[in-house]
Amino acid sequence: MKIRFEKLEKKFLNRSTFCVLSVLGFLWFIVPLLYIGKYNHGAADDYWFAFHVHCTWLNTHSLLEVVKTAFQEVVEFYKNWQGTYSSIFFFSISPMAFGEQYAHAVPYLMIGMTCISTFVLMYAILKRWMGLDGRTCISAVAAACVMQCAFMYTPASGLYWWNGAVHYVFMQGFFNLMTGFALLCFAEIERSHSRRIWLGLELIVCTGMAFVAAGANFSTALLCAEVLVLLGIIAIALWKKRRKKAYFWFAIPFLFGETGFLINVLAPGNAVRQANFQKGSVIGTIGKSFAYSSSQMMDWINIYVVVILILLLPVFLKAVQDSSFSFRCPLLVTAAAYCLYASMFAPGFYALGQEPLSRNQNVCKMFLLLGLVLLEAYWSGWLVHRVKVAKAVIPRHGKNVVGWTLILLCAFTVGIISFIRLDEVSKKAIFVNYGAYRLIADGEGNQYWHEYLRRLQLYRSEEKVVYVQPYSSHPYPLWVNSDTEMSYDDSGMISGLVAHWYMKDAIYEVK
Repeated sequence: MKIRFEKLEKKFLNRSTFCVLSVLGFLWFIVPLLYIGKYNHGAADDYWFAFHVHCTWLNTHSLLEVVKTAFQEVVEFYKNWQGTYSSIFFFSISPMAFGEQYAHAVPYLMIGMTCISTFVLMYAILKRWMGLDGRTCISAVAAACVMQCAFMYTPASGLYWWNGAVHYVFMQGFFNLMTGFALLCFAEIERSHSRRIWLGLELIVCTGMAFVAAGANFSTALLCAEVLVLLGIIAIALWKKRRKKAYFWFAIPFLFGETGFLINVLAPGNAVRQANFQKGSVIGTIGKSFAYSSSQMMDWINIYVVVILILLLPVFLKAVQDSSFSFRCPLLVTAAAYCLYASMFAPGFYALGQEPLSRNQNVCKMFLLLGLVLLEAYWSGWLVHRVKVAKAVIPRHGKNVVGWTLILLCAFTVGIISFIRLDEVSKKAIFVNYGAYRLIADGEGNQYWHEYLRRLQLYRSEEKVVYVQPYSSHPYPLWVNSDTEMSYDDSGMISGLVAHWYMKDAIYEVK
């Protein structure tokens, strides 16, 4: 019987099998999100921020001139609208500025940045610091990417609408890269014979990522500033312990990141835009951030998130048993992670006087879900190294195989049954990939795209006043609720941004 259990462990409860299954699951969830990108097109502020770059490209077809124009836009908006210099630059070089067809690339860029930045961050933490094996890292990255993308809070503004997505999701990727490369720098310094070339390259990338992330949306920028302080404290602690002067090089990304944050928040344009909103108090903002973040966390950690974490648990328990990492103070680490998560809601409550915008909460949820996977690995290490009972339940040498097999099958079954019991609206709301599947299978996406092409033909016509038919549907998860797509008053006129883009006097939606 023991031999049979050992064979079962080798064939099923092993890291290679979980790695393969994780990658297949990742593809099953992500491919539909990418596929429906073929139906995507620009909307809302895409027509505003990228207008001058669009004109520059049409007149010159020079990338150098495009970059110059984008920097000019950064200066202009920095003075008159907001200090988020990195986001404004990317707003200006929207794919749509080079042609409407390039809007198809938006989900590839957003999901690509999410996956790459998640991999770098988790590789640095799980592989280089915790010492877990590569297969476990891949499983963890796949799970984290699935949860961040397929469980997106508002997918239209997180994956398909350029301005909403690049301002938050794309910029959050730069934060992940900054943190990941900072930890890779520390890991390189900790090597007995550190490689100066690798250390220098990692330091340069970390510095660049820190400056870019500091100029992002205020939630990511604040998170960047906070994490740089924490990393600075860690660098000082490690220097005191190891007496390695190379840790002082971290002062470079630290100064660039914190300077970028100050440039962002002290922009004259912030005061201009703030005049349209009622600013909250500091104490009230802190209280509301903790209360609201706790409420959102309870909603976001649903049964499906729990199932994914359960499926990862035996993998982590097996992987951490060979780790030499200390896994100290898990409660302190968890509390620090929660405080960072709660702080991401603070800019919304402080600047707007109300809960953050839904596209802002996309990155809050992404940070939470990514943090849950990392905390699970950390707590697994602490339990295995400090609690004897935890060691006894690890599936190894044919032991505990049946128990873990039943646990995983039960968790998977519960997830499937819970999904089946949902109505169509809830299925689409929770699983973005399911919404994408329905969009493809029902033909709604194809119909939506052809209706847009008919509009586009009229936009490109010689007529100065254009009349368009309303869309027959507003397909989820592509539709961005915006007056650039539909009329917003009794006259039937749609936003002047579209008319301005196509050099029209006016565009009316026929009722």
